[in-house]
Amino acid sequence: MALTLAEGVFMACDGEHAALLAARRGGRWWFAAGNAAAILRSLAETCGDPQAAAAAMRARHPGVPGHLIDADVDRFTARLLDAGLLTRAENPTPWPTPPQAAPAGRHHTDAGAGIGAAIAAVAALLAAIAVLRAGHLSAGLRAARAVHRLTRRPANLPCAEHALAAVRGAARWWPGRAACAEVSLATVLLLAASGHRATWVIGARFAPDGAHAWVVADQMVVGGPEPDGWPYHPAAAA
Repeated sequence: MALTLAEGVFMACDGEHAALLAARRGGRWWFAAGNAAAILRSLAETCGDPQAAAAAMRARHPGVPGHLIDADVDRFTARLLDAGLLTRAENPTPWPTPPQAAPAGRHHTDAGAGIGAAIAAVAALLAAIAVLRAGHLSAGLRAARAVHRLTRRPANLPCAEHALAAVRGAARWWPGRAACAEVSLATVLLLAASGHRATWVIGARFAPDGAHAWVVADQMVVGGPEPDGWPYHPAAAA
């Protein structure tokens, strides 16, 4: 029996931690560290073969009795199956590769948007909010893929920064939730309306655990960097 990520589930990881995103269930995250993260990474490396994953764990930890490692793998995979994060497959198949991380951009602009751009930003924000409320993050990924196919001109970093600033300006007037997912998806939609293509990315950071959604344009994170660098690892992108 092989295991694979369930439909709508994505994984982010670094060298010591891992996280699973259930995009279809309200964008809920499951974070793992220590042995749980190591097992999850071993499953990904062995195409979801629990026996091969346990063997890889035994090779990495020769001082730990093998039967204890086997029991840990069995318990952890059973929990992931019960949670609907993994599903059974007939044959081992490679797990989806997480998107490549992009460096944080260094261009910033606080220039105010004109009235036309402001109206367009409000429309993009309302569209993003409607999409995410209707179908959570999975619907947002579908929307981002759809507009990506319709646009041919990649957005450069200054253009994307101006779009992000316009959407953030619109979000300040929105009385409801307009957090990173809504703002970043709206930025992608706003850029698409002007014929520019950007990438919507969802990912996680570890220690402390947290989730974030952002925009990549010109192979750079739009709106970065953070004071200590960009701490997020991509799980899904469109």
